[in-house]
Amino acid sequence: MVAYSQTPAEINKALGLPDSLAYESEIRVYKDRGISNCSQVFRFYKDGKEWKAALYYFFTGGKTNTTDMFINKNLDGVWWDILNTNILYIPDEKEIKYKLEKRSKGRTEEGVNGYFTTHTAISDGTGYEIFIRSFNEQNHINYSNPESYLKIYPGVDELEFIRDLLDIIRTDFNIWKQ
Repeated sequence: MVAYSQTPAEINKALGLPDSLAYESEIRVYKDRGISNCSQVFRFYKDGKEWKAALYYFFTGGKTNTTDMFINKNLDGVWWDILNTNILYIPDEKEIKYKLEKRSKGRTEEGVNGYFTTHTAISDGTGYEIFIRSFNEQNHINYSNPESYLKIYPGVDELEFIRDLLDIIRTDFNIWKQ
């Protein structure tokens, strides 16, 4: 689970955003870098017939900044690309912890046979808290360092879907380039 220095509710209050997703088509991605003093919120939503996107910055101490984005793309298509990542259905990271371990058979020093699991913990990096609504369906998930864990545990589809979502945001909105 992502350990934020600021919660989404605190960030929303400082930015003047409602805590609940106000639009029938809306996604918010709260990005937190471990030791940074800044959290970012990417927001993409449809207000009537018009798509809007913004990147918000929230600094420790309460300072904020907002960048509205103007994208020359088919934003309906971008929304469908986002939905195609299965982001509405991906479970929270804590539900897939069993996939983020390596199992092996072995023998203890006492000669007992058994199965052993090894867990990798990444203590610093980038975490994401994601809220999405598409009409009557909603999801809220936390993922800590999904791209780093994907390198260690390739083939975990939930991590691949999160990576795909982040790639869409990076490519189509030209932010969070690595």
